Amino acid sequence: MRFSKPLAAAGILGVTLLGGTALTGTAFADAAHSHPAAAARHPHPHKTAPATPSVAASLSPGTIGQRGSYTVSITTTNVADGTDATVSGPDGQSSTVAVEGGAASTTLSLTQRTKPGTYTVSVDVDGVSATTTLTVTR
Repeated sequence: MRFSKPLAAAGILGVTLLGGTALTGTAFADAAHSHPAAAARHPHPHKTAPATPSVAASLSPGTIGQRGSYTVSITTTNVADGTDATVSGPDGQSSTVAVEGGAASTTLSLTQRTKPGTYTVSVDVDGVSATTTLTVTR
């Protein structure tokens, strides 16, 4: 009989603790499983970052006379079709062309005022640049 009172108190305390544990246990159990709300925040938790775009440019021909024309050929990787490629040449010449299938090309013509020398022709595609060299002769 002496133990019945402490046991009764322990029983009430045990129910309270079990009730709290049961609620807490449910919360922990839910946190361990995927929820639709969590999936909405992170639809692809193992998805890798997009590949870095690259750009290369070449000229044909690489050496021309004043008033001559040259073609800039552009090759890209990881660049979406329809992305603009801007080509800048000597004397402020420029041209914009859309990349399709990882490639684009444009032809620029020099004026009589373009002096003989070596010039840099640059290509910019979505913030990624490439350069090549054009030689102008008389």
